[in-house]
Amino acid sequence: MAVPVKDGDDVTGVLGASVYLEGITEALKDELPGTVFYAVDKEGKFALNSDTGLISQEVMINDGNTSFGRAVEYMLFTGEGSVEYESQGKNWNAEFRKSPLTGWIYAVAESA
Repeated sequence: MAVPVKDGDDVTGVLGASVYLEGITEALKDELPGTVFYAVDKEGKFALNSDTGLISQEVMINDGNTSFGRAVEYMLFTGEGSVEYESQGKNWNAEFRKSPLTGWIYAVAESA
């Protein structure tokens, strides 16, 4: 992550930081056993995922034409609510909400 440092309208520098989402993922797994969770950023990539191997991957490249891909499109368009989808041979019920701060969609799903 990076933000510009400004003096009036002039950019005088850049402030950057690294955020390691794997630690957050492991903490959430402990707090939410039996669920899957994920956040999808404004570019359609997993910003957070209970499967850490999917972090930073584009959702629609992997799942665009699947039940899950259609559910993510609905989440991005709607911004808040619940949706059902099929993934990994199971049916899932997800609750989701768009963050006004980041624009990311956060979702928690349980097997139906």
